Amino acid sequence: MTAGYEIEDTASLSTHAGRVAAVADGIREADSAAAQVGLGGVAAYGLLCSPLVIPALQVFQGHMDDLLKSASDLAGALSEGISRTVTDYTELERRLAAHYDRFGGGR
Repeated sequence: MTAGYEIEDTASLSTHAGRVAAVADGIREADSAAAQVGLGGVAAYGLLCSPLVIPALQVFQGHMDDLLKSASDLAGALSEGISRTVTDYTELERRLAAHYDRFGGGR
């Protein structure tokens, strides 16, 4: 039974964190673009359909805005968590190496 885990390639994990951060940025950009476009007003749906269609689309758009914000927050938190894991793991490895150098013992 092992007492922990080992990360053999922290550079790959850091690269992955960067890719996840880029996904979060892309989602934020999509959310921002969607907010700027809007629904197009009455002319897009016609005078008779607009009173029904626009309120329904506004509800849907509100849910999509919330979904995109939540997705970007999740991706951002994931990226931060991965980066923090790499940092903490690297620091722990450094401390363990210093401990073994000072007091001896095998790994």
